[in-house]
Amino acid sequence: MPRNPAERLRVLCLALPDATEAPMRRGPTYRIANKIFAMERPQDDAFLFELFVSHAGRPLRQGGLPDAAVAQLMAIQYRAQTGAYRAQFSDAVYSVIESDGVMHLRYREKGHR
Repeated sequence: MPRNPAERLRVLCLALPDATEAPMRRGPTYRIANKIFAMERPQDDAFLFELFVSHAGRPLRQGGLPDAAVAQLMAIQYRAQTGAYRAQFSDAVYSVIESDGVMHLRYREKGHR
C-alpha cells in the first residue's frame, strides 16, 4: 500500500468494482455509475491540521504558552501522530464526519465496518 495518502485513496477507490477515476480542477474524483463517492482535495490536510490544533492545542494555550510555541508544538505533534497512525493502520480509510456540529476523525480498517 502506498504511503502517500492521495495515492492510497486512489488505490482503495479503484479496487472497488466498476470504480473509475475522473479528473477535476480541484483534483481527482472517484465514481461508480458516474456518481462521485470520494475525492482527494489538497485542502483536506490543512483542514485536518486545523481541526487537530483546535482540540489538542487548547491545553497548551490555557497553560499560557506563547502562540508561536503552540504552533510549533502542534506541527510536530500532528506530523508524529498522523505518521504513526498511518504506519500502524496502513490499510485504514480516514473520514471526517460532522455530527451535530462536532467534527470526528474516524478510520476503519480495510475489510471492517
